[in-house]
Amino acid sequence: MARVTSSNLLLCPPIFHLTSILPVAARSYLHTRIVTIIITIMKISTKFRYSSRLLLYLAEHEGIVRTSELGENLKISPLYLRPIAIELEKNGIIKSYRGARGGYKLARSPEEITMLQIAQLYENLNLVPCLENPDYCPFSDKCKTRKLWMKLKGCIEELLENTTLKDVKEERV
Repeated sequence: MARVTSSNLLLCPPIFHLTSILPVAARSYLHTRIVTIIITIMKISTKFRYSSRLLLYLAEHEGIVRTSELGENLKISPLYLRPIAIELEKNGIIKSYRGARGGYKLARSPEEITMLQIAQLYENLNLVPCLENPDYCPFSDKCKTRKLWMKLKGCIEELLENTTLKDVKEERV
């Protein structure tokens, strides 16, 4: 497998042009930092991972599931689960029930909930700033790497849109 380095990454040319005026050691360090930033951009947030686990658990269990059961079985603090559940409820993905026998359950069937719906609550799928705002970079109109990032974003969105909670539950991904 080829080693990922700044010289074989398709990065926005202005970034490396600016670093070319630096001494070699500083340039190498900065290129490594840029690679790290790109890898970090691709990382999925804890909220998205936890919300996916929460929804999968609800899909696998009929009826109302108590918050304490979720926290215990998912190994997630109820204090961390609560804001995630509020966001999911606000977007019509789960319902909450108060009281001694309260908890959560899915608001819709697992086949009606796509992973894209969940991801969009927590993730910015624009992998680079120029996808959201072409004016961010003066090279957007002629940048060949921007087309790559657009295609990658499209692939990610398509995969998530075509994957339902039921697919994940039944391990059909």
